[in-house]
Amino acid sequence: MEVQELAPGLWRWSARRDNAEVWCLYVETDAATVLIDPVLPDEPERFFRALDRDLERRGKPLAILCTSAEHEREAAPLVERYEATLLRA
Repeated sequence: MEVQELAPGLWRWSARRDNAEVWCLYVETDAATVLIDPVLPDEPERFFRALDRDLERRGKPLAILCTSAEHEREAAPLVERYEATLLRA
């Protein structure tokens, strides 16, 4: 997993899907922490620890924006674990 800070409150991480590398986004907004088209990385426990820490620090709900049905399937474990709001584009 590669993680890059693009700007304050804007991060991206890499994950593998169907033998291809994909990039997912993490965005801090005033209302929520938002994940866009999230795919769990090869190191899910490391990812969960970081996300748990960020959600606790911010005290904001988690929202997940998916741009396709495939992304919704990938995001399902996150929606369940965090009782996140699922948004569809």
